[in-house]
Amino acid sequence: MRQRTLMGLLGAAVTTNSAANTMALTLVPLQAVDLGASPAVIGALAASLSLLPMLLALRTGSWIDRLGPRAGMIAASLLLALSPLSVLVHPGVAALFVTEVLLGLGNLLAVLASQAFTASAGDADRHEGNFGWYTSYVAAGQVAGPLLAGLVAQWHGYPPAFAATSAMALASMAITWALPEVHPPAAAGGASGGLSGPARMRSLLTVPGVQLAVVFTFSIAFAQSVFSSFFPVILQAAGMTAALIGALLSLRAVVSTILRPFLPALVARLGNRRTALVAMVALMALGTVVLAASQALAVAVLVSAIVGIAWGLAPPLSIVMVVAGAAEAEVGFALGARFTVNRLAQLLGPLAIGLVADGLSLRAGFLACGGLVAASLGYLRVPAARARARAD
Repeated sequence: MRQRTLMGLLGAAVTTNSAANTMALTLVPLQAVDLGASPAVIGALAASLSLLPMLLALRTGSWIDRLGPRAGMIAASLLLALSPLSVLVHPGVAALFVTEVLLGLGNLLAVLASQAFTASAGDADRHEGNFGWYTSYVAAGQVAGPLLAGLVAQWHGYPPAFAATSAMALASMAITWALPEVHPPAAAGGASGGLSGPARMRSLLTVPGVQLAVVFTFSIAFAQSVFSSFFPVILQAAGMTAALIGALLSLRAVVSTILRPFLPALVARLGNRRTALVAMVALMALGTVVLAASQALAVAVLVSAIVGIAWGLAPPLSIVMVVAGAAEAEVGFALGARFTVNRLAQLLGPLAIGLVADGLSLRAGFLACGGLVAASLGYLRVPAARARARAD
């Protein structure tokens, strides 16, 4: 299959899968608020999305290395299609927890399998371009998903909106069937000589570029999980409608979509991937602090754009840095390691900030989140300190 056709089919599969995922992620906190859930419960809901994926990511990455990414993408779409059924059959907060758990598992498979597919679909010199387009496909789904979910929920209610989520996931599964299977050139026992999962992860983290990518993956994912969980809530408390909130979430994704194909040019302009990633972390911290200061519509638009820039460019940068530092036969495992850190951040973020919001206010929660992300920039001093220690 020609490269352009292959990436086009992958784009359609990833876009519809991303749309289904973000539809559900938009609907869950909105229905939780409608059911009277507190910020702490909403934070727990968001955290439940990440617990099992965090524990299973390394094993899932190794499984994808063995069986190939296409099977993982098909299984992901099936799980996403099944996730809203509990809400449709028995609406309530408990059903939302079931939905979140299935969403988390489906997203784990979708992310690792589609990233592994992208890494195997071209030579190493195409990685930045291919991952730029891949994340643009993800962002395109993130544009359509919240907007569609908000409109259907406002016009027809939550059950039809959740049903539309399942239909979108089934469309993704149908497209994925048309993809060819691709396999990275795996060696027996992998590139790490049969090491256990934790030992393989420690070995991977000895690569300096991977260390930096993992640290900033954590801080960006922490802020993004807080934004996804509480941005709809704080705006709904400010009097905005579900359709307007969905439009603002889609604006964030539009900005991400526009920028991601230009990732190679941005890296060249800033000098290297490291500098570009640091800039994105700083932008994410700025966006969350600005939202803490005001929830006016103009501010919400500005914050959506700022977060869209940071979230649009940070993930592909960190993915490429991790893939570049991994052995070719262990790309799935390396992506699983990154995903583990990502989901740990998404587990802790909503729980911690939900407790702050419950005890103080949502504004205080966003301010605390921005401070923590800004503090992560202190990691930049660690390599210099180590170098001075070795010199001494």
